[in-house]
Amino acid sequence: MNILAKLKETTLSVLPIILIVFVLHLSIAPLGWQVFGGFVIASLFIILGLSLFLTGIDIGILPTGELIGSKLTSKRNLPLLLVSALIIGTVATIAEPDVIVLADQITSVDSSIPRLPLIIMVSVGIGMMMLIGFLRIVLSLSYHVILIISFTILFVLAAIARPEHVAMAFDSGGMATGPLVVPFIMAMGIGVAAIRSNSTAEEDSFGLVGLCTIGPVAAVLILSLFTPGTEEHSAIATTAAEQVNLFGQALGPIIKDTIVQVALALFPLIIIFMIFHFVIIHMSKFRLIKMFEGLAYAFIGLILFLVGVNGSFVPIGRELGFLAATNASPPILIIIAFFLGAVIVLAEPSVWVLANQVAEISGGRIARKTLLISLSIGVAIASSLSMLRVITGFSIWLLLLPGYGIALLLARFSPKLFTSIAFDSGTVASGPMSCTFILALFLGTSQALKGNPATDAFGLVSMIVLLPIITVESLGVLYNIKEKKLRRLSTKSQDGGK
Repeated sequence: MNILAKLKETTLSVLPIILIVFVLHLSIAPLGWQVFGGFVIASLFIILGLSLFLTGIDIGILPTGELIGSKLTSKRNLPLLLVSALIIGTVATIAEPDVIVLADQITSVDSSIPRLPLIIMVSVGIGMMMLIGFLRIVLSLSYHVILIISFTILFVLAAIARPEHVAMAFDSGGMATGPLVVPFIMAMGIGVAAIRSNSTAEEDSFGLVGLCTIGPVAAVLILSLFTPGTEEHSAIATTAAEQVNLFGQALGPIIKDTIVQVALALFPLIIIFMIFHFVIIHMSKFRLIKMFEGLAYAFIGLILFLVGVNGSFVPIGRELGFLAATNASPPILIIIAFFLGAVIVLAEPSVWVLANQVAEISGGRIARKTLLISLSIGVAIASSLSMLRVITGFSIWLLLLPGYGIALLLARFSPKLFTSIAFDSGTVASGPMSCTFILALFLGTSQALKGNPATDAFGLVSMIVLLPIITVESLGVLYNIKEKKLRRLSTKSQDGGK
């Protein structure tokens, strides 16, 4: 049982948030000690809940997904593989905690977007891109070409969608690929890439997660085309008393609603697993018991996580943003955002896994420390630019167009493997903390500044996804330069020795 390891990981992820809230509480955003105490309790809910959820993934859900992937690939039936990718990607995303949080955050500021269709569209978007990603691996299609085609389609959709939904759409890509979906995608991607067993199998095993972030963006933009839009924005609580009541007196209804929500999210996944069990994988009794044990951990963990998020974490994040914007100047807000981004990305355990991965692939030429510092600076810049958007209200297009233009240009000069890892790294950086607390803080800041949270605050996650892509690709270009220099020195040495 690795629950203690998961507790350590999630504690390290949440602890920086608690410390930052404590400092803000003592300085520019006084919450009151009763409210801060409620926030600490909510943080414990999140730590325990996320730990149980991740443990459930490890002992029951992920092994079942890997077994399904290996059985499907061994049958060498391409139509079956693609249809299964679509179904599994869609169903797993419905149960993704970050998607549930995404739907709540969006509907809290824009009531014109229906919650259930939003979750379904985002989930289908992941499933469709899993299908395309598997097709790319099997047919050896160019990753760079698919990226260019995909982003061309995205920007065309964004140009004709409702302007107030563009930032939300691009945020949905990073939020939809969370702690449940990513392990599924990676496990199945590695299995499919292993079929070919050639020189490109390693680089093909990366990049699938990055492709899958495109699907939710397209899905929300398409949903926007059929959404009437509204000028009304839901009110955000702005008093400490309201936050206490939300976590105190309203805790019972929150727990009840969350249990129903989680049951409806996990039920389709259970059905899919059982269908695959009886039709394709035929699990042993032991494996079947472990699967249900994992689902039970995930069920309890997801309830605790969402109760902590909805009961106090998000509303107090909004309250902090509101108070900070009321009591501090814009430059101070930008500095706070910069510091938040720099600290939070280093608290994500997946970021450290990525750093080890890049160091190993580069043979130590790109040190782990170099990547971590680069990612920290990148996300800090992303967070501060997003806060500048909240303050000034300038269009998200001014960041997205040049940003992805640079990313696609770098993809021409960065090694293919680094490009694949780069597009995966954005989803790694946009973890549960940025998708919940920091976004909530930005929503509260926008409310205090009399802005439009739908257009100004959303866009944060999309920037946290974008900057690490540019960072890792830049390191790939640097790696290429070092490799060429070493080859030239080696050639000169050999020529001199003759």
